[in-house]
Formats: sequence, C-alpha cells, structure tokens
Amino acid sequence: MEIVDGLHQLKTPMAGPALPYMMPYAFEEADGVGLFDAGFGTPAATRAMQEQLAALGYEPKHIRRLIISHAHPDHLGMARWVKDHAPDAQLV
Repeated sequence: MEIVDGLHQLKTPMAGPALPYMMPYAFEEADGVGLFDAGFGTPAATRAMQEQLAALGYEPKHIRRLIISHAHPDHLGMARWVKDHAPDAQLV
C-alpha cells in the first residue's frame, strides 16, 4: 500500500501464530530503494519481500539501505538476506 508518493507499506509473514505479519516500509530513493525493517529471515518472508519489491519495480539488488528500528527477529531477521542480495546496502 502506498502511504505517500514513494513510501510503501509492505507485509511479511511472521514465524509464529501470534501475529499474521509485520509491516516493513519501502521508500524509493534516487539510487534504488530503502527499507525500514524487513521481517523474519524465513523463506516465506523473503519470498513476500521479493514479490512486493518486484511489484514496485525493484529487485533485492536494488536495496540501498536497511534501517532496523530495534533488535527483535521480526525486524532484524532479514538483514543477512538483504546483505547477501545487496552487499553494498547500508545497514543502519
């Protein structure tokens, strides 16, 4: 869902039954896309992230920065996946 021009709310599935998903945000930048949080590093979550980035016209390699709000696995868990696909992405 687009919040404002260039800012998109995404959904990645959670790993347990307590909550169905978490909501990372993608923000379009001049040189690619940034993420505020990402989700668990599970296959289902990374697949959801790839599909939603593709719907916006991006691939994981276009991620330029990943901003992590706090160190819970549903916010930080996909950081390794991001760095594997976008090694030059800044981790904040």
